[in-house]
Amino acid sequence: LMQVASLQQEALGDITAAEGTYRRVLGLDPEDADLVLPAARALEAIYVGSNRPEELADVLRLQVALESDGERRGELLARIGELSAEVLGDTEGAIAAWEARLEETPDEPEALAALDDLYTRAGRWEQLVGVLERRRDLASGEERRALLLRQAEVQRDRLEQKSAAVETFQSIVDEFGPAAEIYQSLEGLFAELERWDDLNETYERHLDIVETDEERLAVLAALGNSRRDHTKDYPGALEAYRRAISIDSTHGASRAALNEMLALEDRTARMEAAEILHPIYEAEGDHARLIEIVEIEVEVADDPSERLDKLELATRIAEDALDDAARAYGYAERAVRDAAAQGDVTPYLVTLDRLAGTTGRRREQAEVLEAIVPELFDGDLQVDVTRRVAELHRYELGSPERAKETYCKVLELRADDRASLLALEELYGESGEAA
Repeated sequence: LMQVASLQQEALGDITAAEGTYRRVLGLDPEDADLVLPAARALEAIYVGSNRPEELADVLRLQVALESDGERRGELLARIGELSAEVLGDTEGAIAAWEARLEETPDEPEALAALDDLYTRAGRWEQLVGVLERRRDLASGEERRALLLRQAEVQRDRLEQKSAAVETFQSIVDEFGPAAEIYQSLEGLFAELERWDDLNETYERHLDIVETDEERLAVLAALGNSRRDHTKDYPGALEAYRRAISIDSTHGASRAALNEMLALEDRTARMEAAEILHPIYEAEGDHARLIEIVEIEVEVADDPSERLDKLELATRIAEDALDDAARAYGYAERAVRDAAAQGDVTPYLVTLDRLAGTTGRRREQAEVLEAIVPELFDGDLQVDVTRRVAELHRYELGSPERAKETYCKVLELRADDRASLLALEELYGESGEAA
């Protein structure tokens, strides 16, 4: 039959008849390799020449089943794999062929590369990771690094094996040295895994290799946010923001974070955030924000004299820069109350008196002065302040009776206070009473 088929094919040029005869040979004893293989190879040539890929794939598989030569069998499997993938669009068939080849020749680079591509197309991610691991073990240099990177990305993005991806990314750093894109990947994974200490440590290592100020600022802000929000390491967060601001005082993310820290319950953190922002707003002439910072500095100040200095500064900013006398009066009043217990209250009394006149808040001024008199250590100052209260009631508030009462209090403090005696004589005369 083989001779008949050969005559039909070569002498008569009757390909169809020859195909039929070769197929009859295949059916005589499908398990007889010596009989079947020559006919299968002849059919292979016919199907290649007539561009019949499906029939070609079938006779190649038949040859694989009967071929005893390992090298030849590997070549046939490779052809089946390529034909299935590139011509027939049979991804699963191609995978089966290349897997069979890999069983014949473990770690064969061509088979591994083919399966890499096919597993990716088929979305068979677990098998892909296995192939990538085998390929990377055979590779070196940049090729090995690229395979490790792909493995890590598949573990992270396709399999959601976050911890495994971390190990693979870290192995890249250990073997090939630090790289920004690897640190960025690790940072994202540590955040998802809520491994905050590892995240902060990675940010710190990332800072060692950044090349531009823009990158450094972004990493510093991220480090500060992580320390602030996740580990409650406020000193560490402030240190990161301070470094960023020292590079670029206009850095929006760091400034926003510092402003958020102004609202923390931690007094020390609030104070340090204010200290960082104060010179920035002062230099920029942003008095609206500056006065907010000064208010916080007043609130958190432990030293009474520092608190007074800040109140005085707030008063000046409100009055001069913001043209807000009413707000300035509020700060001046607080300064007077604080200074009364400290000693030298006179400068603050002068400021309060001026602002009370400007804002028409003489009644409030009188109440403040009356309240601080018992706290004053200086007897002469007690007399002066009490007399000023009496004058306010007499000349500004239209309350002669209250003025009389207050002048009398002056005389209780100093019986021979001439100004108060004269004032009382005038008041009693005006009312027709006897002094």
